[in-house]
Amino acid sequence: MRPKLNNILIVDDNDNDLELAQYYLNKRFDGLMYIVAKSKKDFEEKISWLKPDLIISDFDLPDGTGLDLLIMVRKESEIPFIFMSGTLDDNDESLSKTILNGANGYVLKDKIKKLPEIVDHVMDNQYIKRQAEQEKVAVFNKIKLKLSKGIEMVKNGASDDSIIATLNAVKAELDEL
Repeated sequence: MRPKLNNILIVDDNDNDLELAQYYLNKRFDGLMYIVAKSKKDFEEKISWLKPDLIISDFDLPDGTGLDLLIMVRKESEIPFIFMSGTLDDNDESLSKTILNGANGYVLKDKIKKLPEIVDHVMDNQYIKRQAEQEKVAVFNKIKLKLSKGIEMVKNGASDDSIIATLNAVKAELDEL
C-alpha cells in the first residue's frame, strides 16, 4: 500500500482554480495540507524549505512557466509533478515538452473534476517506481556481498571450483536484472 498523501504544493495565481482543485482533492483524500505559491518566485522560496509529496502547477505563471518549475524540481528530486492548466491541450507542443521534461501528469482546468483520479494514478505509479528501485538496491547489495566473498576466497587461497561457483552465483544474479 502506498504511503498517505499529506503535503501538496499548488502553484497557481488564480484563487478560483486553487479553491476548485482543493475542493475536488478534499473529496477524495483526507487530511491534506496545502501550501500555495502564486508565482515562480513564491514557489522557489517555498520549495527551499518544503519537501511536498506532490506538486500541482499551472502552466502560465505571472513571472514564468510551470515548465520552469518542473525543470528546477527535476534537477533536485523526483517529486511527482502534475500540470493543471487552462492553456495546454492534447495537440499543444508545450504539452510534449512538459512530458519530455518529466511531468507525471496533467489535467485541463475545464476537466478539474478528474484531478483526484490523476493524482491517484500518479501516486500509484510513483509508489511502484520506488518499490522497483528498492528491489534493485537489494539485488545490488546481494551481488556486492557475493563479490566480496569471492575476493576474500581469492585472498585466502580457496579452490578454483569454489571461486568459480561464487562468481557463477553473481552472474546468475546479474542475468536476472
